[in-house]
Amino acid sequence: MMMQDYFPAAAAPAGTKPNIPERKDVPPEQQWRIKDIFACKADWEAARNSLPELFTRLSSFQGKLRQPAELLAFMTLTDECGITFQKVMAYAQLQQDSDTGNTEYQTMFGSVLPLSDQHAKAVAFVQPELLSIPEDELAALPDTLPGLQPYSFFIHDDAAYPARRPEASW
Repeated sequence: MMMQDYFPAAAAPAGTKPNIPERKDVPPEQQWRIKDIFACKADWEAARNSLPELFTRLSSFQGKLRQPAELLAFMTLTDECGITFQKVMAYAQLQQDSDTGNTEYQTMFGSVLPLSDQHAKAVAFVQPELLSIPEDELAALPDTLPGLQPYSFFIHDDAAYPARRPEASW
């Protein structure tokens, strides 16, 4: 395939309008399979609307991360939030990118952006809380419960240690 097959605007002579087909005119095998993310807009809305409650649940772990079972429950919920948020964001962004002139898709995408701020607010306590745990205790946390082992990188390197080792941070 030639570059103009992938980027029709690149093939248009200067000063002319590129011939970019509308999504309805693009063969289905060349379109994103948005229905693989959510079957319909109602499913997307339900997932998007579930996120604030998930964030509230995340913030309920404040003051409890020193306890291995609570830390594991928090990390598991963090995974659920992350997966849901990524799917919600991908669906909205792909819809918007499929027709940048569609104001409904722009509104959908715009409704997702504030959720990122809500998530950041809900988990703002995590790094300070992990930093308050003595280093030896923090280092031992992933070994206290088998389910915590997959999160050892987050506990050791991502969340707390860079702040303890300023030379390791950007």
